[in-house]
Order: sequence, then C-alpha cells, then structure tokens
Amino acid sequence: MKVATWQGEGRFTIDAAPEPVAGPGQVVVAVHAAGICGTDIHATQGLFPWKPPLVLGHEYTGIVREVGRGVSKSLVGRTVGCEPSYGCGNCPECAAGRVSQCPQCVRVGGFAERVALPARNVHPLPRGLDPITAAMTEPTACCLAGLETFKMPRGATVLVIGGGIMGLVTMVLAGRLGAKRLIMSDPIEERRKMARSLGAAVVIDPTRESTYTFLTGFIGEMAALFPDSYFHTGGDECDAKEWEDNPRIQEFMRAHAIKDGLALQVLFTGKVQKIVAGRKKIMVGWDEVLQPDTPKDVVIQSWRGPESLTEAARRGYR
Repeated sequence: MKVATWQGEGRFTIDAAPEPVAGPGQVVVAVHAAGICGTDIHATQGLFPWKPPLVLGHEYTGIVREVGRGVSKSLVGRTVGCEPSYGCGNCPECAAGRVSQCPQCVRVGGFAERVALPARNVHPLPRGLDPITAAMTEPTACCLAGLETFKMPRGATVLVIGGGIMGLVTMVLAGRLGAKRLIMSDPIEERRKMARSLGAAVVIDPTRESTYTFLTGFIGEMAALFPDSYFHTGGDECDAKEWEDNPRIQEFMRAHAIKDGLALQVLFTGKVQKIVAGRKKIMVGWDEVLQPDTPKDVVIQSWRGPESLTEAARRGYR
C-alpha cells in the first residue's frame, strides 16, 4: 500500500509500506478521508516537536475491511471515525485517560491507504453522516472536551477568542450546550462574517483598543461568577499566514513595530494576562503562551508532551 511520509520541513514522499494486519482485538480500516490539522502544518514549520520521517494525519475516517480475533465481524463494511492514538493501558497516564502522555503511546497516521487500530479506537458513524464531514469528529471532540472542563450555566454569555475552524466549532457547540449569547473575536473580517452566519450575536476586532475595554469587563464578569483562582485563556498555536495576507493586520503590525505573527500573538496574550491578573486570577495557558517575558505565576498546561513540560518546569513555571 501507499503512505504519505513527512520527510522534514515541507517535504513529503509517497512510499510503499507493508499491508497492516488486524491482530487480536484490532481492525484494519481503509482510510476514506483525512483532514490536515493545524498541528500537521506547524510540524512542517518546526513549531511542533515531531521528528521526521513520520506519517502524519490524525483526523480520519474509513471503512473497516478486516477484523482480528475477538472482534465482531459485524464491523466489516462499516464506516467509522478513528481515534489515532492508543497507549499501553496499564500506566497511570492511561488509567487517568491521558493516553497521549503514555510513554508507550502509539500514533497511527492517517495519511495512508490503510491502517490497523484497536477495535476500541473506531466508532461506527451514523448512517446519514458522510465520511468526509465525519473527519471533523476528532477536532470537534477537542472543542467539546474544552467546553466540558467547566459547568456552563444555561443562558450564559460565551466569548471565543480566535475565529479559525476550532474557534468557530467551539462557538457553535457552546450554543448547542445552552449558551444564549455568543461573542467572537478575530482580526480577520471574513471570519467575523462567518461567525455572524453561525450565530454570533457580537463580533469584535482585537486590533481595536476598544476590544480590550470589552475584554476587561467581560473577564471581570467571568471572574466574579467562578470562584476558582485560575483562569484558562487557551493560547493555542496560530498559523500566521492569514495574518500575513491581511493588509489591515499588516498595517497594524507595522504601526506597532511587530516583526512577525509570533510577536503579534505574544502581544495579545500579554494584554489578556494583565487583564486576568487585574481580576486577581492566575492565568493558565497552553505551551504556546510560554515566552521569554511570560510572568512566572502563569501556569503552563503542556499538551505537546514531556519535553515541553520539562522545559516549562526548567524555566520555573508551574
């Protein structure tokens, strides 16, 4: 069979690979559709700690073609969504559901014609859901998991910062979970228009200073609602290409001597951190908020793996 192998930077090759075989408790899936995640792109840009050669792709669907011993043959022919990673099943990380942190974690790339996975990692799709749309199941699950980390009261006002695909999906899911008022912040007009079409009551442009006045009030309301000392701001990695192609954002960057997309993200994260600190909350953010001038009381939530977690601890962060 054929696989697409990432060879480093933006280089890929189409290579022959052994046919996967369904072992005990496993299935072989013929991949139908595989999404290109922002993380895949960032790996090619050196922004994610994966090492080539590697078969990427972790958002994929397909059709079960073979089952191993102990797996129901009724799965054969079913269209399924695939979880691409599985652990040893015995370590503390697996027991806690943090499979991606398992020292023996196996990641099965979907940029391949066929893959072998544990049967527990494939999920039959509803009959009316096409497999191309269903490739969005994994990123949608990430958005839902984020929303499920707290109890959102019905009728809540929800602000989503960043109107890329994940931000838009998070906003829509928040509405489905009972939020009454949806607010989207993004510097790109096209994304703000899309957010409007998907139900945003308010869209705001973070390049305008008035946005920070709004954020100060909004975060203040959130801080009063939730007694916890910590305030998670996200801070996921951003692909700066759309910023580079946007004349208005480029004008803003030139006016403020911002050299690149990373510096722009650092500027915004810093402003949000000051607002959060002003409300007597401790900011929590993903690895990407870890910058040279990030205050030491910010908590770094690592999702890239042990190396980034170790680096944050080495530099004195919690």
